[in-house]
Amino acid sequence: MIQPSIISEVVIIRGGGLGDFLLTIPILNKAITHYDCVHLFTRGQYFKLVPHHLYEKVQCHDIDLSPEYIKSFSKGRDVISFWNDVTWITELKEGGAGNVITLDPRPDSSEHIVSFFFTELKWKMEDHYLLNAWLGDGWNPLSKTLWIHPGSGSKKKNAPLHYFTDRASSWLKNNEANQVVFSFGEADFSLFSQVKQLAVSGNSRFHSYEISCLNLLMQKIGTEAVSFLGNDTGPTHMAAMLGVPTEAIFISSNPKIWKPLGPRVKLLGGE
Repeated sequence: MIQPSIISEVVIIRGGGLGDFLLTIPILNKAITHYDCVHLFTRGQYFKLVPHHLYEKVQCHDIDLSPEYIKSFSKGRDVISFWNDVTWITELKEGGAGNVITLDPRPDSSEHIVSFFFTELKWKMEDHYLLNAWLGDGWNPLSKTLWIHPGSGSKKKNAPLHYFTDRASSWLKNNEANQVVFSFGEADFSLFSQVKQLAVSGNSRFHSYEISCLNLLMQKIGTEAVSFLGNDTGPTHMAAMLGVPTEAIFISSNPKIWKPLGPRVKLLGGE
């Protein structure tokens, strides 16, 4: 358990996918109220996703640095780790780290994952935390673009492709000014090929977007999307945390645990 102490800095070690990182932002937000400085070890591609209001007190470090370096860096600092390895934790403590707590990134819990983290840390979570637009609420309700992300990191999470293409077709037919964007990540190339063979992709108002930079993806969704439709995956969590009205489809994961954070989230399937 992390408790108030004379230690003024904390190391937070967070790997995982995009959604995992985004669901950690409330922890960062609370940590800056307990510590003078938060050192976040995570993937380099996530650095620019840290909200601006945290910049002054959150310093980002590459999680791919050697374990020996991270262990040495943790000396004299508290540690919150999402890597639950007994040997690693023992080495951290023997290396001079202060309080060390591990958070299970995939808990067997009935509460929301963020609530679970706060319970484990013995930190008070404000009621609005699950409804915050943590990445900034810049939603433009006058936009005409429906943003769709039909894939995820696991095929088990994916709704049938026709669900997305049917919605796209209906959206385009509803108003001649409407636009549709389908985005695809590295794990979605097969879906990209399938969509390109369908009639909807021949519409001049259909656009595809291959994700190459998460910071750019965040900017584009935040400024272009009037609404977002996707599976339980990173871009869906991103859209929700940008305040964009988000329909999140849950096929195999539990929405009570993994519901995206944000003020305009609707759950589909698995409710």
